[in-house]
Amino acid sequence: MCSVAQWPWHEPEPVKYWTPRPSQVRPLVPAGHDTARPQPLEPTITSRMSPTAADAMIAPDLQVSDHISIDRALDVLRGSHSQYVLIRDDAGRCAGIITLDQLTAHAPKPWYAENTRVRDIAHDRGPFAHPGMLASEAAAAMRERSLTILPVVDEDGFAVGILTTARLQALLGTPPEDTDRP
Repeated sequence: MCSVAQWPWHEPEPVKYWTPRPSQVRPLVPAGHDTARPQPLEPTITSRMSPTAADAMIAPDLQVSDHISIDRALDVLRGSHSQYVLIRDDAGRCAGIITLDQLTAHAPKPWYAENTRVRDIAHDRGPFAHPGMLASEAAAAMRERSLTILPVVDEDGFAVGILTTARLQALLGTPPEDTDRP
């Protein structure tokens, strides 16, 4: 075994930097553009300037498996102080969304809440919004189905966000709906 004193110490080799020749340097600005005046930025979407579901969605922070029991889902919602939770299937895709009110309807029956899975009770199972969907279309779909929250899924069905009526109203500039209506 070598001791530290016997270890052969080597001097590090000096670092060599590569300096390009002027003929190897390319200009950052394309030829023919004036660098004294800044060019106006082009919008990324030129065909439509309407807001989309992606502009109004919030991150899907809370998700549970569809195998979870009702009482455990209630514990998750109460512990997180949230009003809703996304439900995932076995593959991780969005299977729906369930609210605290829907779960508390089953809470008075403890034998039912312990043995019943979230997938077995009624909850919103779709169709869901997509990020490219116009915000006005998503708001109309939510009004049509009397929903206050709606999952946003990608092409493969995985949740990427959640739409709420409050966020859509703020984005679209529409007044809040009357809550006295049936």
